[in-house]
Amino acid sequence: MKLEVGMYVRTKNGSIDKIIDTTEEWYELEGDEDEKPYKIYKLNHYYYDDEFDEDTKWFLERFFVKASHNIIDILEVGDYVNGYYVTTGSKSGGCSLGSIYIAEIDGLGLHKKLYEKDIKSIVTKEQFEVMQYKVGE
Repeated sequence: MKLEVGMYVRTKNGSIDKIIDTTEEWYELEGDEDEKPYKIYKLNHYYYDDEFDEDTKWFLERFFVKASHNIIDILEVGDYVNGYYVTTGSKSGGCSLGSIYIAEIDGLGLHKKLYEKDIKSIVTKEQFEVMQYKVGE
């Protein structure tokens, strides 16, 4: 995947963020014989990088699992968008309003079409799992 400034990314820990800068740094990573240059990407927020054992805004490409200029492309079933549980998604490239993502209000059987321009908030399924408390454990 070719990453660029302005792209939205889904990190391996399930967060969604945006690339705000890029540069090149010299590192000696596992498998390297000597230090060599790696392209790194700056995000809006700090995250823990287990590869370097630190909180940082700068990451190697392998920290990202999905990337796109359109935030709707990196959403997954199980995420919550504007408070709605995402059950399915479809992209209609010719639509002048942008891509459509289908969400369901859980338990009510109602469906709501969400256009990219209408997305105000996202909680990923990974973030939701980390925050939840399971009774009886």
